[in-house]
Amino acid sequence: MASNLGQIRLGNEVKKRNQIRKQLLEEVNHLIQKLEAAEEHCSKSSFGTLRSYESMIHERCSMLARLSG
Repeated sequence: MASNLGQIRLGNEVKKRNQIRKQLLEEVNHLIQKLEAAEEHCSKSSFGTLRSYESMIHERCSMLARLSG
């Protein structure tokens, strides 16, 4: 019985981790699209905006790396 509960908890943790990983990947994809669009209109986008997108992408990729262990 205890091992079943442990397996359920472990399974739930894996599901949670996979959901977080999927969400982070979606966010990275969205941010990359925004960065590419901002780069195309470089005259309208400030350097700070581009750096902000790059920073957010880097942050989420770091989180993904930590989740992957």
